[in-house]
Amino acid sequence: MRFSREQLQRIRERVDLVDLVGGYTRLERRGNRWWGLSPFKTEKTPSFTVQPDKGFYHCFATGKGGDAFSFVMELERLSFAEAVQFLAQRTGVELEEGPVSEEDRTRAALAELYERVSHSFAYLLAHAQGAESARAYVKQRGITEESVEQFRLGYAPNSGTWLHGFLRSKSYSSEFLAKSGLFSARYAGYSLFRNRLIFPIVDRSSKAVAFGGRALESGDTAKYINSPETALFHKSRLVYGLAQSIPSMRETRRVYLVEGYTDVIAMHQIGVANTVAPLGTAFTAEQAKLLKRYCDEVVLVFDGDSAGVAASFRAAGICEQAELKVSAVALPVGSDPADLAGDPGAGASKLAEAVADAQPAFAVLLRLARAEADGADYTDAREVVLHRVLPYITIIPSEVRRESLMDRLAGELGVSRAAVYSDYERFQRGERRNAEGSTAPAESSPGKVTSDLKLVLGLAQRNEFYTHARGRIGPEMLDDPQARRVAALMEDAFRHDDELPQGLIDRIEDIALRELVLQRLTSGEFEAITHAGIDQSLNGLQLRALHRELSKIDAAISRAEEHDIHGLQERKMAIHSDIAALRGTGA
Repeated sequence: MRFSREQLQRIRERVDLVDLVGGYTRLERRGNRWWGLSPFKTEKTPSFTVQPDKGFYHCFATGKGGDAFSFVMELERLSFAEAVQFLAQRTGVELEEGPVSEEDRTRAALAELYERVSHSFAYLLAHAQGAESARAYVKQRGITEESVEQFRLGYAPNSGTWLHGFLRSKSYSSEFLAKSGLFSARYAGYSLFRNRLIFPIVDRSSKAVAFGGRALESGDTAKYINSPETALFHKSRLVYGLAQSIPSMRETRRVYLVEGYTDVIAMHQIGVANTVAPLGTAFTAEQAKLLKRYCDEVVLVFDGDSAGVAASFRAAGICEQAELKVSAVALPVGSDPADLAGDPGAGASKLAEAVADAQPAFAVLLRLARAEADGADYTDAREVVLHRVLPYITIIPSEVRRESLMDRLAGELGVSRAAVYSDYERFQRGERRNAEGSTAPAESSPGKVTSDLKLVLGLAQRNEFYTHARGRIGPEMLDDPQARRVAALMEDAFRHDDELPQGLIDRIEDIALRELVLQRLTSGEFEAITHAGIDQSLNGLQLRALHRELSKIDAAISRAEEHDIHGLQERKMAIHSDIAALRGTGA
C-alpha cells in the first residue's frame, strides 16, 4: 500500500514524538532536547535523545535514529505501511485507500481465514465431544487453563473433510482454500490437521498466520506437523511465542530459546515469560535478526544429548554472527523443559533452578564437547573437541573475541597456544579448499557511507544548503549510486517546494536506504555543517570530475591524428586553469 506525501505530512504534524517515545522510555527535558534510557538496549546512562522541533530521535548507544515512522517500525516490529496505519490511528488521520496489489489482497484474505479457523479450533478444544483426548493431553502435560487461553490452543477434529465443508459454507472458494496451506497438496479438500492438538503460530500482533499440530494417537503419522509456507507465513522469519514474549523481552533485553511448543508454554508457566522456539526447523539467521529487534542476549535451553549439543553449537554460532550475547543451559540428557516442568513434585522448581544457572555459551558447549570425548585417548579426545569448537570460533565476527576463545581452548586442552592456532589455521585452509572459489571482489557493506553520500546528506539538512549547492552538483558527478538516488530525490522535493529533509525521506521507497539516511541525518554528525564546508566538499567533487576529464583527454590525444590534437590541448589547458582556480592558486 502506498501513501501520499500529504498523508505522511499530516501524520507527522499531528504526532507528538515525545509522547510517543515516552510510552517506551522515560524522557527528561534538557534545553531543546529530551533525553532518556535507550528503548533498544539495557543501559544505565541516558544516551537516547529526541528533538521534537525536527521530529527526529537518535540513540547514541546503538546508532539508531529516525522519525516517528521508523521508531514505531523498530519497537513494534512493523513494516512501513503498518507503521503509517498505526500512527494514523493514533493521531486520528484518515488514510485514503490507494491501489491494493494482488499480493496484499491475498495476505488480507489469508489473515482473515486463519483468525477464523483459529477461533474455531479453540472452541472445539473447549467444547467438542471428540476433543477428550486433546483435553487429556493438555492436562497430562501440566498446561494450565490460563496457558490454553494465552497461547490459543485448539483441536482439529478427526475428520479429513469437516474443515473444507465448514469453510465452503462461509463462502470461501475451493481455489482459494487450495492455496491456504490448510489442506493436503495431494488430496483436494482433505484437511492437513486431523485429530491433533493445535498450536496457533501468531505474528507479533497476535494474529494467527499458521498452525502447528501435535498428533494425539501413536502410529505412522508424524508427531508434529506445521503449516506449509504461504503468502502470509515464512517459517524462517518467525518464532513460536513471539507475541507473548515481546513485553518481557523488551524489559529484560533477553530471550530464552527452547526447542518445542510445549517447552515454550512450560517456561512461561514458571515465570520465564521471554521464551520462544523455532518452528520445527533449525534456528535461522533471519530468526536471530528478528530477536535482535527486542533483546541483546539469547539463552539457549537444550537437551544435553549429542543432538542437543550439535543444535546448540549451530544456534550459538548464528547468534554470535548476529552479534547477540549467547548464554546456555544444558538440561539433563533426555529432558526438555516440558518434561521437567511436568515431573510430579518439584518439577517446576527444578526447571527454574536449571534456567537460573545459565552460563556463557562457549563455556557450556566446551564442557559438553569434553564430556562427549570422554573415554577416548588424549589425541582422539582433543580432535573431538576441536571438531566441535573450531567451526564455532571461526564464524565469530570479532577477531579479539576469537583470539580470547582460542586462548581459553588451549588452557582447557592443556596444550600450547601455538598448537591451537596451528589447528585453527589448518581448519580455515580446509574450509577454503572445500568452498567454491571466487575471484569476485567482496561486496561493500550496505551501510557504508561514501564521501559522495556524506555530501548529499549534508545538503539534505536544510533547504538553504541544497539551494546553495544546487547549481554546482549533478547526479553525473557522483560515483556512489546511493548518493545519485538521494540527489535525484532531493531535486524532486525542491521542485515541489517540499521542505528538506522530510521531503527527501518521504520519497525514499527503499527501506534499507531510508533507514541509512534517517540514521545519518539524526546522528548529529552534520549539525556543525556550514556553507564554507559545503563549498570545500563541492570543490573536491569538481576537482575529481576535472581530473577524470583530463585523463580522458590524455587518452584521446594519444590516439588522435596530429591535426586533431589542437582542440584537445586547448581543452586540457582550460581544465588546468579550472583546477588551479579551485585550489585557490589563481594560476
